[in-house]
Amino acid sequence: MEQAVGKASSKSAVAPPDIEVVETDDEELADDEAAES
Repeated sequence: MEQAVGKASSKSAVAPPDIEVVETDDEELADDEAAES
């Protein structure tokens, strides 16, 4: 039981940061493209 809950919590906690990182990367890429053009 505890292990299952720990895995579920880890996945839930890891998912949001991954999404935020992707959004940040997209924003950085957009900024780089804007700076180049």
